[in-house]
Amino acid sequence: RMCRGVLAVERGWRNATRTRLAVIPSRDTDSPAGPASTARLDPAPELIGSLALVAILASGALLGLMIQGNWLKILRVGTASVVYLGVLLAELWRGTMLRTAANRLPYWPFGVAGGAAGASSGLIRPMPSLALVSVQLVSAALLLGGVHWLSVRWWRRLRTHIAS
Repeated sequence: RMCRGVLAVERGWRNATRTRLAVIPSRDTDSPAGPASTARLDPAPELIGSLALVAILASGALLGLMIQGNWLKILRVGTASVVYLGVLLAELWRGTMLRTAANRLPYWPFGVAGGAAGASSGLIRPMPSLALVSVQLVSAALLLGGVHWLSVRWWRRLRTHIAS
């Protein structure tokens, strides 16, 4: 039977199993197809686009640091960005973030990715301390993960508002 979620399993005659996609109801009405639009519910374009933008921004920061010759910061920023993108790509690959509507993405994958990036950057410092690594972990989870999460979550609404 249909259930709330992306994938519903239906058991029929002789316990044969078949799968079909189920549409998650949405309260957003600004899409052209109406409130139950599957295009409105798919968070993958925003996620992939935002991850590409994060990679481009990190590459620009690394290029600027390379021009300055600050090799320790290149290592820290490069490692943190690879860890951040890696955790989010792993969650995207697992499908954790694709099970919900774009405007209802969970915060925790972004927070975990930000915290992992902050911790990895803090551990690469010349003299890491537990207090500094803890502060970087929490602040990166809140700031980096939070800003990215909010931008992905509100991007379509903002884009629609600007275009109209």
